[in-house]
Order: sequence, then structure tokens, then C-alpha cells
Amino acid sequence: MAIGPRYQVPFRRRRDGKTNYHKRLGLMLSEWPRVVVRKTGRNLIVQLVEHGTAGDRTLTSANALELKTLGYKGPTGNTPAAYLTGLLFASRALAAGHSKGVLRTVVSHFLRLLGCTESILSRMQPIIQRVSRAMA
Repeated sequence: MAIGPRYQVPFRRRRDGKTNYHKRLGLMLSEWPRVVVRKTGRNLIVQLVEHGTAGDRTLTSANALELKTLGYKGPTGNTPAAYLTGLLFASRALAAGHSKGVLRTVVSHFLRLLGCTESILSRMQPIIQRVSRAMA
């Protein structure tokens, strides 16, 4: 470890490996808001966030736990719930007049992209229709 009067300790989030400030600056300087996706063990949160001088401002968001109120009976931490949460988020963002965003993912666990089979999609069709009707 370096010592002396000229040693400067890096930011805590940089030391922990949580934030790449070079990439973050690029996201902040873009003219579009950023889409932030956070996945926990049982939940998925999608937010449209705009950068401001006073701090970030959330324009719209969707949460996998909100699917329960729309009639979804399955678990909320899996791929079908992520698909429905994305559909719910997209419909809310379009209704609010936001059609563009830069995707930024922050995952707490290793996230694997899985392909949906036809049987899963056929079972999800009534839920997709309910979500679409609720947002119309």
C-alpha cells in the first residue's frame, strides 16, 4: 500500500469494484435517460432514470411484485416474470411519452438469459393480455 503526502485514496465504490466512473460519465452525458435493471433473488425492478444536477430522477418504473395485483400467480424471480415486468415497464414508459433509453444493468447475482419454450409462452398469454389491458 502506498503511503506519503501525495497518496490519494480512490472513491469507495471504485475500490469495491461497484462503479466504473468512466462508463458512468458516458451514460450521464448521453441525451437519453437510462434504463436501470436490478435483479434480486425474488424480484426484478426496471426503472427509467434521468440525470440531473440535484440528483437522479426516476421517470417511470415497474416491479415484478406488481404482477401479483394483475393476476400473475407464479414466482416473481424467473424469466417469465421478467418478460412480463419488461412488458409492463414498456407500456408505462410509452404511456408517459418516453420511447428511448440507454440500457444499464446492475445484477446482484449471475444472470443468465434463457429462451422461453412455446409451452411457457402459451401459459403466459392470458397474463400478457391482462397486463396489456391494465395498461391501456
